[in-house]
Amino acid sequence: MNSYSLISLTAAFIAFCTAIFIYQRNPGSRINLLVSGLAVTVSFTAFTEFVYRLVENPADAYIWLKLSLIWPIIPAILLHISLIYTGRRLKPWMLAPIYGPAAVFALTGLSTDLLISGAMKTYYGWTYALPEPAVLFAAFAVWSIALALAAAFMVLVDYMRAEGYRRRESLYLFIGLFMPLIVSFITDFIVRDLLGIMFPELTQTMLSLGLLFIAYGVWRYEFPELSPAVAAERITEIMPNFLLITDLEGRINRWSRSIEEKLSYTELRGQYVWSIFEATERSMLREIVSSFSLAEMESRILSADGRALDVLLTASPIRGRLSEPIGFVFIATDVTIQRRATERLRESEMRFRGVADNISDGIAITDEEGKVIYWNRALEEITSIGRGDAAGRSLDDICFDLVRESLGDDEFLIEGDRIVWMFSFHITEDLMSGCSASI
Repeated sequence: MNSYSLISLTAAFIAFCTAIFIYQRNPGSRINLLVSGLAVTVSFTAFTEFVYRLVENPADAYIWLKLSLIWPIIPAILLHISLIYTGRRLKPWMLAPIYGPAAVFALTGLSTDLLISGAMKTYYGWTYALPEPAVLFAAFAVWSIALALAAAFMVLVDYMRAEGYRRRESLYLFIGLFMPLIVSFITDFIVRDLLGIMFPELTQTMLSLGLLFIAYGVWRYEFPELSPAVAAERITEIMPNFLLITDLEGRINRWSRSIEEKLSYTELRGQYVWSIFEATERSMLREIVSSFSLAEMESRILSADGRALDVLLTASPIRGRLSEPIGFVFIATDVTIQRRATERLRESEMRFRGVADNISDGIAITDEEGKVIYWNRALEEITSIGRGDAAGRSLDDICFDLVRESLGDDEFLIEGDRIVWMFSFHITEDLMSGCSASI
């Protein structure tokens, strides 16, 4: 067994362990799923590399070299990761131009000799030989480099624009996924294929080390895109309130199930949080995000079909382990039912006041402590005490000052030589009491 094959075997093991680690950190995240899928692909191709470097005859080597030709899927996954990570919204049909060429290259390589033509013995074991002319391989190389550079550029731009936690996360992703490709392009395409210098392929080994670097970042810094806390995941699943988690720029990356069930949204990733609130609220939400401030306000959230719900919205900044800003959590509590109940209560109270202020009997209502909270117009005329003077006073004190003599059978002589009948009743459920007086 040569040392180069052992390097490939080690790379396969590292990539596979990394795939398991990143996936289990957050199985519901598309980013985690894609990075894990990339790691599994790298693990498989590294293992085929281990075998074809180790076998004795060219026929066996060629079989394993053919199996390694699923490699074109790797640049496609890298581009997909970058698009999702940087907040691009992808429709299902948009995946076709990403993965379609990869499938064509892979299937062509597996079924024909147009991509590689055979196995070739070198000092580091068997490797692939190129057909003459290597037109398809050249097209594949250009396509791979173009996709990798486009993906790297998007993550690099995100890194340059980001701040705090997001900036570090973007840096880890860039170094872990794209720096290895730069090294492998130099060794595999330039040194080996263009200059003709025999050099071991390092793509899978470098990608394995890059994935290990990302896994370290997930473990060390608990990157929110790759490893949100399990408790937070469960909270978003069960909480009845509308919960939205955003990055520092206000782009949504997590939301509670209640948003899907009550507001009928199916995909919000990458959208700005203010896009699902009424237009009059959006400038305020932008200001909250830009100032990284805590806020509580009444607002109106929009459903997918355009319905508006009254909510009490709380916006809270999220800080990382090192107290650096990493995003926001928005919690919106639906107060539509409460507001309607309040409006109905207010309407009922207005109707009551309209009736009570237009009858001849004097009516007073007190709270549970016996202090006046309502004093109708008739009672003002009967007692010569205005409602402003009566409000907040103890009804017992008012009666003590007002009544001159009890005449029996609920009859009383009050100031002004008026005889009135007075009776009281209690509203026990609301702990209120009232009295009525008639001349």
